[in-house]
Amino acid sequence: MASKLFKKRKTPLASIALEGDGLRYLELSGGKNSLRCQKTVTVAPFAGALKQDMIGDMEALSRSLARLRDQAGGKLESPLAVGLPSRDVMLRLVDMPPLDLEDAREAIRWEFDKHFPLPVTDAAYDLSPLELPDSSGEERVHFLVAACRFSHAEGVMNAVEALGVEVSALEPLNLAAFRAGLGPVSRFQGAHLQVHVGHETSEIILGYRDGGILFRTVLVGRSGGEEAFDSLVGEISATCSFARNRFRSLSVDEIVVTGGLEEDSPLFEKLRSTVTIPVAPLSLPALWGMDQGRGKSLSYEGWESSIGLCVRDLQ
Repeated sequence: MASKLFKKRKTPLASIALEGDGLRYLELSGGKNSLRCQKTVTVAPFAGALKQDMIGDMEALSRSLARLRDQAGGKLESPLAVGLPSRDVMLRLVDMPPLDLEDAREAIRWEFDKHFPLPVTDAAYDLSPLELPDSSGEERVHFLVAACRFSHAEGVMNAVEALGVEVSALEPLNLAAFRAGLGPVSRFQGAHLQVHVGHETSEIILGYRDGGILFRTVLVGRSGGEEAFDSLVGEISATCSFARNRFRSLSVDEIVVTGGLEEDSPLFEKLRSTVTIPVAPLSLPALWGMDQGRGKSLSYEGWESSIGLCVRDLQ
């Protein structure tokens, strides 16, 4: 299968995010400094379609997607990017000799089983070059490799294309959320941690400049209440410790948190009492200029990955 993970896409800016608490359809217009929200639709998936960021029953997912199209007025923009549940896509940091992208894509086939627990013949995969601290001048090149089961990628593509639209790209939701957290202008000069608090699961992502180098999906979210925040803080602290040990020259400068949580949320109090790194809430609609009264309003909760999918190739 010619994988569409990481693949470039064309206008319009539209996406479908397959999330456990709701399938989300988003249409944006404009440029990266003047985005407008044109349409948002959310529908609950049929029972068994999705659970804790994993695809369950493909037939139930197909019916859920048809319901999403109907709620959107019977027509979706095409092409559009589709966000796969994070736990269905494996992301690995892989070092290789200096190779261009096409040669690296072919080379990974021969060592695929070293990095992923499935044969390459059963996988859809792609990769993207990545900058790491102190990587300049090294004789090896770093790549972020994304892989999922071929059956899942094919099943989702067929289900979406059955709605009468073209799939421009398949991408894990956590990678899309990371892109959204970067914003329209490069603003991170070193390492940072993005925490996207979801309904049942949350994403903890270690970034260096504009690249994500460690992605963790943890089974705690807003639905667990304050007790879940205790677990989430522990996971964030553990990620910071791992980053210090794994990347000796890396120092996390900032932790940003999305998910519609206010400054007075117990999560911020717990987090600031545990880590010494500056912590701040992050509104993605505000970051991308969608809170200036242009177009439809967009809630501050749950649309992180949808935004990231839509802005894949904005220049």
